[in-house]
Amino acid sequence: MHARPTCDCADSLCRSRGQNLRRSTIRSDRRRASSAFSFIGALRRRVAAGVAIGFALFCLLILSSGANADETPLTLAGSASSNGGEITIPVPDSGGIYSLTFLRKAGQDLSSINLYASSFIGAQGDAIPIKIQLPGDAKDAPAETRKDIPVSGQLLLLALVIPPLPHSGSYQGTLIVTAPAKDAIVVKITLQRPAIARPATLVVDPKS
Repeated sequence: MHARPTCDCADSLCRSRGQNLRRSTIRSDRRRASSAFSFIGALRRRVAAGVAIGFALFCLLILSSGANADETPLTLAGSASSNGGEITIPVPDSGGIYSLTFLRKAGQDLSSINLYASSFIGAQGDAIPIKIQLPGDAKDAPAETRKDIPVSGQLLLLALVIPPLPHSGSYQGTLIVTAPAKDAIVVKITLQRPAIARPATLVVDPKS
């Protein structure tokens, strides 16, 4: 008569131990998953930082090589700086193409230039490529680096092919223009989504 309750108690104890084991396994799996996601996020940030540092060193190399050269041969139209300047580009959700115009400075002898666009780094550490497009380019011609571009006349027209921004917030990068025996032109660029206009709410205070 007393054997059955003993079996029931044993079964209950086994079920309790099994449930505790499953909970412990789930918690362990969650900790491992959380650690994996943290590692992936840290790795992405380190890769993006490495890209930014590498390009910064490249910029310093270009600038140092032109330290004893003539002044910059071009100026960015609309910029107050004679050595590039800074611009902010609003980027629609679908991406877009942004045109830039450089003006040849008076008395500057210039036959060709090189163009370099860095990767643009976002606030979350991700990076996107920006390609340089020139007038008359074939569909697959735009690239992040364009070399030995012939220059004639007083204007240099180019465009930046910007993909959709993966995340909200700004992305920052650099466009560099170089020419033989000339100082480098460095344009700092910030990409950001345009602010969304939200409808105003009219609150009416009824008079008593």
